[in-house]
Amino acid sequence: RVAPAFELANTALGAGEDDDPDEHWQLCETSDLEQLGCPAGGSAGGLLLGPLQGLCPAEAPCAVGGVLGRRATLLVLVLIFISNQACRALLCYLVDFGPAATPERAINVALGFGSAEYGFLATMAFTLPFTVASLAAGVLADRGNRMLINACSGMAWSLCTVCMAAASSYEVLLVQRGLLGTAQAATNPASLSLLADLFPESRATTSAIFGLGIYLGGGLASLGAAVDQRMGWRTCCLAYGVTSLLVSALALLGSDDRGRQPRSTSGPRRRARSAAVPEGGPTGPLGRLTALARGSLAEMSSRT
Repeated sequence: RVAPAFELANTALGAGEDDDPDEHWQLCETSDLEQLGCPAGGSAGGLLLGPLQGLCPAEAPCAVGGVLGRRATLLVLVLIFISNQACRALLCYLVDFGPAATPERAINVALGFGSAEYGFLATMAFTLPFTVASLAAGVLADRGNRMLINACSGMAWSLCTVCMAAASSYEVLLVQRGLLGTAQAATNPASLSLLADLFPESRATTSAIFGLGIYLGGGLASLGAAVDQRMGWRTCCLAYGVTSLLVSALALLGSDDRGRQPRSTSGPRRRARSAAVPEGGPTGPLGRLTALARGSLAEMSSRT
């Protein structure tokens, strides 16, 4: 009875008569579930069928390519997020408005800006570019390779941190801070959406683990004060930037495998979908399957 149910699922999801059913759904071997990240369900002859029985959508990005597995990918994304937060907060530990501050140990003394300029540099100079770039970053994460996005954005903000070591004026530092905020905006949408696809069975736990990067990165940034006191703020920026650059490069080892492209919402599939479910009936894949199943049962009952 697998074939009729398989056909029913495709019909409910909008597959036309001339469409390849594998374009919408694939039957997953039981042994492949853990690797693909598909939910477990009922079986039929060693195969899993769903969504009521664990059918795995062929277009869902169940696996990540490259040399990284799911857990290794999570570790890399957490490390990138830690470096993200560390480079973001580093500036706070490089200023000193005390009377004994020296140009070698205090960035504000070296570049000649006061507390008011520092307040704008630490907040609005970062937040405004970050906010605007976040909108574009979400669209990019929906369409692009999310591991590559993490790698490129990480390298970009790392280079901004490295360049801070060579800043010669407050205006230059202001531009570098804005570019850092723009680059860091891509991390969250790319990482969180990828982790949700890789760990569909534990999305909340995975998000919590990823969120630890905020606090770990902030703690790591605080160590910059000690590095500043020993080697100066320019060396500190250089050390944090190079380390972040190396961490970001780890994302190049992974590849975002999105699977097949999303189904079209027009054409024969849309017409089949509309014909499969009467107007005013339940919506969504599960609702359409329920409606079709009830219709089939009613037809079988009338024949008997």
